[in-house]
This record gives sequence, C-alpha cells and structure tokens, in this order.
Amino acid sequence: MRHEDHVTEDDVQIRWLIRRDFDEVQTIDRTATRPFGWPLLLDIMSQRTAIGRVAECRLTHEIVGLKLERFHTRAIELVYLAVLPGARRNGIATRLLDNCKSRLLAHHEWHRGSLKQRNRIVCDMDATIVDLHCTLAGNRFRVLSVDNDADRYRFVWLPCFERE
Repeated sequence: MRHEDHVTEDDVQIRWLIRRDFDEVQTIDRTATRPFGWPLLLDIMSQRTAIGRVAECRLTHEIVGLKLERFHTRAIELVYLAVLPGARRNGIATRLLDNCKSRLLAHHEWHRGSLKQRNRIVCDMDATIVDLHCTLAGNRFRVLSVDNDADRYRFVWLPCFERE
C-alpha cells in the first residue's frame, strides 16, 4: 500500500512545480479522469503567463496533486487540477484551490483601486467530471455559463463568495 492512500490535507505542502517533478506529474495526468496528455501539459507549462503548483506529501515527498494556472489581466485561469486517485477526497484539491484563492487575494490587496487588478478565478471544466464539479462547488465556485456544444461548464470564484 502506497503512502498516498493515507494522505490528508494536513500532510501536504503546496510548492512550485519544478523539472524533477515531471515524472510524477505524468503519473498524475495518466490517472486523471480526463488526462491532458504530456505534450499539452508541457505546452501550458512553457507559457510565460502560466505556473504550476504541486501538493507534496511532507513525509514521503511524493507528489499527490497538481494545478496549473494562467494569469490574465483580470483573472486567474485554473487550467488543470488533478489529484492521485488514492489521495482523493482528503482535501488536497481544496488546499490547491485555497492556494489559488490566496494568490488572487494577495494580488487584490496589492493593486487595490487599480483598473487592471485580477478579481476572479475562472475555469472551464468538462461536464462529465462530476467529482470536480462537487469540489469546486464545495469551495464556493459557481457556474457562470454552460457551453452545450463543447459539453463544458465555466466556473468562477470571486472574493465576495467567501463572505456569503
């Protein structure tokens, strides 16, 4: 039994994605409900406006979760979010989302009053990934629109959602 079967949100630290993590990131992608594929992940990670963060187990240093985000003028776009199957339903995706929210709130404080401030997190998710929809809803993301042609939902998170 691998350690990831017992990992909880308190057992992980969120840190920058680095090159030596690529093998474990490929494993996470292969086990994802909707894998992106390594070429697409590399393409996203090579963009100047994109960053990657991983959830790493403090005890074993295994990578158990991954998020990729892209920065736009008015929003942070959550491009990819995945957790290893054995570590799911333990709050790891919530920790990754909280990291994204805290980055937005820090940016919001720094640029208060600026017309160019980022003020939301958006993500487009396949309509068939119900577990992810529940995770997003549980973290106060709301469905902004539905693209029936592509069978996708656009979720959004705004800081005011936390005060409700």
